[in-house]
Amino acid sequence: MSLKFIKDFSDNDMSAEIEDSVVILRLKSNAFNFMVDLSKVEHYTELFNAIGQTPEIKVVLSIFEPESLGELVYHQYISSLCGENIELKELDGNWEFKEELPRLRQMFFHQNTIKKRIASKKIIIDCLQGDVVTPFFGETLSADFRFVTEAMQFKLAHRQYGLHPSGGLSFFLPRYVGESKAIDLLLNVDTITAEEALELGLVNRIISADNFESECIHAAKQMSQISRTIIETTKSLTYRFQDELEDYFIAEAKMMRVD
Repeated sequence: MSLKFIKDFSDNDMSAEIEDSVVILRLKSNAFNFMVDLSKVEHYTELFNAIGQTPEIKVVLSIFEPESLGELVYHQYISSLCGENIELKELDGNWEFKEELPRLRQMFFHQNTIKKRIASKKIIIDCLQGDVVTPFFGETLSADFRFVTEAMQFKLAHRQYGLHPSGGLSFFLPRYVGESKAIDLLLNVDTITAEEALELGLVNRIISADNFESECIHAAKQMSQISRTIIETTKSLTYRFQDELEDYFIAEAKMMRVD
């Protein structure tokens, strides 16, 4: 039943297909559009649960379109929360959002997605193209692998709006680069290129845009040859920080005055 549901899944925002032991998810639109839509969130939660309950699947490969996680859609999203087309500028504090509920839904969407990824018994691979703004920069660090094109850039765009680094970025980044480097990046750096990200250990592989999708799928299929026991035990022993992550999310919610 779960396998059929996954194979038949497709809408305007996302599609799914299965090749061998790999489920390929393609995000086709603005990622901020569906994070705040409860019906869509429920629909995608059903998909992710079905994937988790399908033992035939060993690898979850997510391919993001170049503009789906970028600065333009982030700007449109923040503007919609403010009720106006805001100008980019440094701020000392948060905007007085006219629409707080969608922002809280976005925060909880990232938190729930990250917790599911960390707890997953599948290999999680993100395939990134174009700009990736702060919330999804943080979320992608919860994946097991990140493949990117040469043009991919992590954009620390949250500072332009006076916002905190959401998507778990402040939690994960120090685990990759150390606390000193992380605070430097979070406070002083606007863009991290694909080459810089590779040097910092933030991505695993840079792949040419000409054959990006096929190479990502090929790599995923290779990883699907790893035994299920090795995948599950390795992830279980590696990601032993769930309690610390939960404390971080509680602190984030309190900072945003969520009871």
